[in-house]
Amino acid sequence: MKKVMRNNAIRNCFQSDQPCTGIWGCHFLTVPPPARPEDKETTFVSVYREAKNKDILSCPSFNPGKIDTILDSLFE
Repeated sequence: MKKVMRNNAIRNCFQSDQPCTGIWGCHFLTVPPPARPEDKETTFVSVYREAKNKDILSCPSFNPGKIDTILDSLFE
């Protein structure tokens, strides 16, 4: 039941004009940022997997290419 409610919330967000927020460009993604540069790859996989599992990849406002950009900027 909880998953259905979350999916409805995500679908409603897709259809709204709300700006995307959150560290990964979507407030529904909850993966914490990596603590070390060595964890960037693992973090990317975790964020991408969570986006896929929550069907966020189909959101027209979500750009998964920005995950790498965000990870790179964390350790400049």
